[in-house]
Amino acid sequence: MDIYDAWNESLEEIKRQVTGVNTWTALNVAVPVALDDGVFVLGFPRQDATLIGHLRMAGTQRIIESELSKRIGSTVRLDLIEGITINDWEAKKRREAEAEKVRARDSERYTHERMSAQAWEDVYESLSREYAATQNKAMPQFKADLLERCIRICAEAVGARELDDAEHRNFARCLDRIGQYCDVPSAIVARLVLERTGNS
Repeated sequence: MDIYDAWNESLEEIKRQVTGVNTWTALNVAVPVALDDGVFVLGFPRQDATLIGHLRMAGTQRIIESELSKRIGSTVRLDLIEGITINDWEAKKRREAEAEKVRARDSERYTHERMSAQAWEDVYESLSREYAATQNKAMPQFKADLLERCIRICAEAVGARELDDAEHRNFARCLDRIGQYCDVPSAIVARLVLERTGNS
């Protein structure tokens, strides 16, 4: 059974199960466009695109999918589009594919930033523990020893990798903390860390 026959044979049964003038109007103007990998595509002429929402109601959509599935012989999912040609459907798929790529990039960036923030938070906590463990903090020789340990911790965190903007901000936060602990300008601390890593 082709998509037109499946739709025409389903239409009266669907109408018996739904109510509302606008819903019936939407059913009457909808045009079968494609059956694509289990997706039954119904299109709407652009002048009638405002009617799409009436068929997107969950209950109505389930009824349409159920009736179409009976006649096609396999489970189908309904997709409603503006436009009534296969080109309109292909254009929608391209837009959705591009949107999915953007979502994937955003998700990957968010995951990276979250993991990076956690890693730098661990560094920040390590610096705090080094400070807490230091005796005679007011004496310069002990501050110098603390500075050396803190520089080593930061240098290990930075390594030889390139830092993105988020990592630079977290790195700067750690440098500022070291500067406060050791009474050293944070720019000097940064220079010492970068020299240690070979990134200077």
